[in-house]
Amino acid sequence: MATIVLEVLEGVAPFTAAEVRELMPGATIVRTAPTELELSVDDDDMALALRFRTAVAAYRSLVFDVARPRALRTPESLKVIAAATVDLQQRARPRRFRSFRLSAAGRDSEDLVMWCSAFASASGLAHDDTDGELLVRIRRPSAGSGWEVLLRLTPRPLATREWRVVDRPGALNATVAAALVRTTHPAPEDVFVDVTCGTGTIVLERLAVGMPAALTGVDIDAEALDAARANQRASRLRGRISWVHADAISADLEGLKPTRLVANLPWGTLVGSHEGNESLYPAILDAAARIAAPDATFCVLTHDLRRFERALDSSGAWTVDAEWRFFQKGHRPRLQRLVLAR
Repeated sequence: MATIVLEVLEGVAPFTAAEVRELMPGATIVRTAPTELELSVDDDDMALALRFRTAVAAYRSLVFDVARPRALRTPESLKVIAAATVDLQQRARPRRFRSFRLSAAGRDSEDLVMWCSAFASASGLAHDDTDGELLVRIRRPSAGSGWEVLLRLTPRPLATREWRVVDRPGALNATVAAALVRTTHPAPEDVFVDVTCGTGTIVLERLAVGMPAALTGVDIDAEALDAARANQRASRLRGRISWVHADAISADLEGLKPTRLVANLPWGTLVGSHEGNESLYPAILDAAARIAAPDATFCVLTHDLRRFERALDSSGAWTVDAEWRFFQKGHRPRLQRLVLAR
């Protein structure tokens, strides 16, 4: 058995736990914290951790019953860590690690500088504190005594989507987008519309689940749609996406009746303004109600919470079915799943 630690954004852990149950039915969730899940998995199932879409990163965990980090330089400890590194190398083919970097409190201390030198010799990896491909973390374990060594399974975080070749300010974190998609309960018959699609993050996360009956992204910004198209090409995901250049408030979807609408509304910080949101939010809620199928849901994410609550009250078109909170770069956006008011 192996221990895997999944790093997650605060608020996303329940969605990652659901992914664990789906992708790794034989795994045991040992511990859940706001920003981490610890799993016990069969060695053969470790590669499945690379498929998590709501996790920021995945690590192999090794815990040593030693009093100080300097004990991690002993031949016995280095042998265990180097063997785990070799195992990661074999699983990472053809993208093998050639270098490593250390993340640890006091990494410039004599003990940890000497550990890096010893690990470089034991593993054959070059020590590169800036661009090292294998991220190694040394810390106290979450429970019990000793010290924990974490080896990230991938050179880049799982949250870094290789298809994001064009980025823009305000683009949604991909793990939050993946969690948002899960709240729509994806099904093949969905008519899925993102009314503020930007560079396409939510739309592409929906396509990664599988192609629905129809998939559309709407945005008023032509440059954002060009970026979305470029990201779609880079994703190599199979399926047809209709990118519509239009104002979400007046978009003509040619009779399309969405069953699943989503929106990452302007938060009024990097994108949009609080003053503009006063009129934008109720207008989008009313426009979404106008085009929605009778049994549609509308999943809306925003950080401008008071204005959105006022918009919900003034519109009267939607009621809240469920809600979730996330923590992202100093913001605490709220995701609400809405259903049409009866």
